[in-house]
Amino acid sequence: MFALRAVQSLLGPLSLSLQTEQAPAAGRATQLSCNAMLMDVAAMGVYPAFGALADRGVNAAFLLGGVCCGIALVLYGRFFRWKNNSAGPGWEGA
Repeated sequence: MFALRAVQSLLGPLSLSLQTEQAPAAGRATQLSCNAMLMDVAAMGVYPAFGALADRGVNAAFLLGGVCCGIALVLYGRFFRWKNNSAGPGWEGA
């Protein structure tokens, strides 16, 4: 548990700095606020499910974690493809 918290402590600021760099200056605060809100909404749905599954067995909770990570990976891939296709000519990448 300590190792997971340590990794989260290291990756949290890195993730926030990447998000800050990619957000346009005009709407940066709004975009970061919406991202935080979406993360909290997702946590409200997933954390109780993790708790209920962990009461039954850790394997089921890990399986749910893997499924959630897989869904996030697919959504990220679709967003990245959409962003590349809609950027038009001259897009240098984020």
